[in-house]
Amino acid sequence: MPLAVSAHSEFVSAAPADGSTVTGTPDEIVLTFSAALDKAKSSIILLDSTGTQIAKAGVDPANNKVMRMTPPSLDPGAYEVDWTSVATDGDLLRGKVKFTVVAPTPSPTLAPTATPSAAATASPTASPAPTPSPAPSAATTPTSNSGADVILPVLVAIILIAVLGAVLLRGRMGGRTR
Repeated sequence: MPLAVSAHSEFVSAAPADGSTVTGTPDEIVLTFSAALDKAKSSIILLDSTGTQIAKAGVDPANNKVMRMTPPSLDPGAYEVDWTSVATDGDLLRGKVKFTVVAPTPSPTLAPTATPSAAATASPTASPAPTPSPAPSAATTPTSNSGADVILPVLVAIILIAVLGAVLLRGRMGGRTR
């Protein structure tokens, strides 16, 4: 005579996996079992490294072989999921799944690159300014606060270099004719 087989629920898998490391808070914590679970008696509890309960959940209403939890935002550290499963045949199992959360790598920002380029544009205006020529003051354009703070110093530098070049060329040409 064949023996009757009762379907005991066995733990199948966990996401995140036991002993794994995840970056940032996982979207879900999912425990899967081999048979249907009793919704009233099965649960998962999320604990932090001090043993403090963070969240609690139970059997997924859409799939009675799964317990599912959407955790709150988790700080970096060690976490443990304590689970109790009671199969519909009354079989009781308990277990733990441990995982570690690490902080996500910050994405690069544009602010650090903007600062060095602003400093580089200030440099050309400082070097040509000490030229001893009276002409640049007459040729300088009026200053405005229209957002041309970067373009204006560059134009002034170009004009100063041109005037300085003209003065030097005149000096050389005058020295050759004598």
